[in-house]
Amino acid sequence: MELELILAHIQEHAAQYGVVAAIVAPLLYFTRRWTWGPIQWVLELIVYFGIFHTILHYVVALTDWFQFESQMKMLVQEKVRMGYMTPLAAPWEMEAYNPQWLFYLECASVVLIIAAMFRYRPMKTQKPLPKREALRKGVAPGVRPPTSTVRPKG
Repeated sequence: MELELILAHIQEHAAQYGVVAAIVAPLLYFTRRWTWGPIQWVLELIVYFGIFHTILHYVVALTDWFQFESQMKMLVQEKVRMGYMTPLAAPWEMEAYNPQWLFYLECASVVLIIAAMFRYRPMKTQKPLPKREALRKGVAPGVRPPTSTVRPKG
């Protein structure tokens, strides 16, 4: 249902999206030295968010199933399903989380992921290190081979 709405919106506004793409693409191309790092950083962040949210969704579903199956009641009718769940497609809908604290757990995890990326994943592209000389068998790196002490005659 939501996918059809999104596709209908894109089809209705295709010309506007084309104009914006025609303006933004050359700007990104000519400023790629400065823009590629943040763009790559944001895309990586979105991937991390998606992975975390998907794992959380299935862990909550597994917890709900395990809680239902491990009740000590003999009859299935007496068992109570707690209804633990998270929305897989729309994580911004707070009402869809059961229990509600899962939403806050996910928000706190997003903040921790962002902090870890700022700490361990630099936003700008790093310069490559200078090339080292090739390793030679039996010679330590940075040591030059000894020069000949024999003087040529002449």
